[in-house]
Amino acid sequence: MIRQMKALLRIKELKQEQALNTMHARHAQLEQAREATRRAFETAEAFRVTIPAREDAVYARVLGRVVGIGSLDDVRADIVAIEHEYTALRDDWDRARQIEARRKEELDEAIAAYRTAVKNRDKYIDITGTMQVEAEEMAALREEIELEDLFTRPARRIA
Repeated sequence: MIRQMKALLRIKELKQEQALNTMHARHAQLEQAREATRRAFETAEAFRVTIPAREDAVYARVLGRVVGIGSLDDVRADIVAIEHEYTALRDDWDRARQIEARRKEELDEAIAAYRTAVKNRDKYIDITGTMQVEAEEMAALREEIELEDLFTRPARRIA
């Protein structure tokens, strides 16, 4: 019986090890997601800071000149393109934050699974240890009984 419990304990230890590896992998994924979020934010923020200069450059092409309606439409299209580019960068940042949040949840789940695996392993360690102690006590008791039987039996006479 102890042999089976030790085998089950080994399985629990392997599951704990697997849960630990999963937890480490999820942590690494979260760190990557955090880095991607940071880069996306920095990119969007750097672009936002340059928006006034970009708009000024677009307007500078037509300021002080006589231009046609087509040129004004081009200016408006360029301004809209700048706004769309900034919106796309903000969307990238939002997606990165959502991925980061999802990775955080996955890490939390992996931590919970690891804690459960540790509790299960500890339970089997306790059970196996208790069984081992009981088996040793039973063996010692049997040995003691055998010794008592050996010394309390009347000696056989050889006739």
